[in-house]
Amino acid sequence: MLSIRYHANYRILACVATRQHKGLSVNLKLGTLIGFATLSALAISLSGSQTASSQLSDSNQQSAEGAFAQSVAEDGKQANDLKEAVGEPPLSPEALKQASLAAFAKVATVLRHPRCLNCHPSGDRPHVGDDRRLHGMNVQRGPKNHGMAGLHCGACHRTENQEVPNIPGTPHWQLAPRSMGWEGLDDHELATMLMDKKRNGNRSLDDLVHHMENDPLVLWGWEPGEGRSVPPVSHHEFIRALKKWFATGAAIPNQGETTF
Repeated sequence: MLSIRYHANYRILACVATRQHKGLSVNLKLGTLIGFATLSALAISLSGSQTASSQLSDSNQQSAEGAFAQSVAEDGKQANDLKEAVGEPPLSPEALKQASLAAFAKVATVLRHPRCLNCHPSGDRPHVGDDRRLHGMNVQRGPKNHGMAGLHCGACHRTENQEVPNIPGTPHWQLAPRSMGWEGLDDHELATMLMDKKRNGNRSLDDLVHHMENDPLVLWGWEPGEGRSVPPVSHHEFIRALKKWFATGAAIPNQGETTF
């Protein structure tokens, strides 16, 4: 049985699939990312004994390891399948790849902005300011990313920005783990790291979206206090780009490419 609610002015650019084997049912929820006028939603329910899925053949997809990367490729394929189901022509593999790379480029401009990069160093010292200078007082990462004994992050950084003496703050202020240090990475390395559960905090795609969408430290980047710039796109646009990157197969850029 197939039930569809669809607004014809919208393109389907997000897809999350939940599969249950041994019974086999597939629930697909789609959100639209680009529209012309008003918000619309699409809900599709499919039931049956068997549903076929295949992964994208793009060689760049192989850069992200194992079943995790395969599930992302399947999401891109299913996004195309569902576009076809509602009467829209699917994107070609090359067009899908280019849409995915464009979405990641927008994500990368945020991740490389000082508000993010300052607390994602590859070394053990945080950076501060738009010029990304090393934090004063020889502040170090410490064993749990909260600073060294006697000089923990929370000693100065409170749960909110302090106007005097203009010290930034938000809940659980700390450095990202060393495995999540993306200082110095090109786009290929950054995208691969984000997709690697061994280095991204063991996060699934849903976990990554939830982290980027709700974590106070991430949200602080758009409300950093006086004298600090914000990322080049809004938080809403950043999340849309992140979801679009996943929905179109999470294509991995070529080595040596860097987007600012």
